[in-house]
Amino acid sequence: MIKGGEPEFILFGDSHAGAIAPGFDTYAKANGHAGLLVAYNGLVPLYGMGHERKDCHSDIVQKVMDIVYKHDNIKKGCVSCKVGYPC
Repeated sequence: MIKGGEPEFILFGDSHAGAIAPGFDTYAKANGHAGLLVAYNGLVPLYGMGHERKDCHSDIVQKVMDIVYKHDNIKKGCVSCKVGYPC
């Protein structure tokens, strides 16, 4: 959780999402916002997308979508992952 209260946005992706999370955290704190971070190494944060070394992690994607649907206050999202995973 990017601290500050109820999440208004989500940052979702692979380790690249985790790497940029401190920037989101700094911005959110400075502007009175809060967000949710979901980062999982090797995750392609889209349904049906994966790469040869990993499955598509559709169970994680579904769990994240369930979280977003349950939080009416999450209005914005950012996905971050390595571009160029062989699919």
